[in-house]
Amino acid sequence: MCIRDSIKAVEVLRRRKAPGNVHFKTLNPKIDLTGFAAVIPTQPTALGHGEKRPLVAGVSSFGFGGTNAHVVLESYEKARPSSMVEARPRMQYAPRFLPWRRLPHPFLSRKDETGFVALLAGEQAERWKDHRIAEQVLVPAASHLTMLGGAALLNQGIDGIKAPGVEVEDVIMPRPLIVGSGGSVVRCIVNGPQWIVREERNGSSEFVASCRATRILLSLIHI
Repeated sequence: MCIRDSIKAVEVLRRRKAPGNVHFKTLNPKIDLTGFAAVIPTQPTALGHGEKRPLVAGVSSFGFGGTNAHVVLESYEKARPSSMVEARPRMQYAPRFLPWRRLPHPFLSRKDETGFVALLAGEQAERWKDHRIAEQVLVPAASHLTMLGGAALLNQGIDGIKAPGVEVEDVIMPRPLIVGSGGSVVRCIVNGPQWIVREERNGSSEFVASCRATRILLSLIHI
């Protein structure tokens, strides 16, 4: 977790004001914020609309190896008499704004007898063009986690939007999934409780990621 960003989030909550994004000019046209109440401040912006309700902030950290961390912070307000405390509705997590809409992952649109299969070419390859490391375009490791969990959800007939969540156990990622000029086939294969991601290119098959088991969560996730 980045200490600097955590300190920044604490100061935003303490001051109840979000700093402006200095270099922001125009939103990427591929980002659809329809139905998602997001504000991108270009100058210091007061939060809470003048109300004294607690504010909530989140800080995320994503490691190249697939290690993800997320911390949720809430502003501190001095205690008030119980008669003055207002009930706050809890916010339900709803990933409607993901670019692939009703699918947990874009590689899970076609199913075959072994699991799911996708062609990493054309639009599918274009999706990752900005994720470059050492001049190579790579599918982010965090994407493999989403694919493994999403495959488990869809395999049980659970809607990717309405699903409460899925736990992915003992994930292994021995090699990156490189987006090449010739394209390749990505398979997410089910083997009992285990899911395996393999890449097929030029007649060879390479192991990309796997998980020992998945578990569908029964309770809704709230933030």
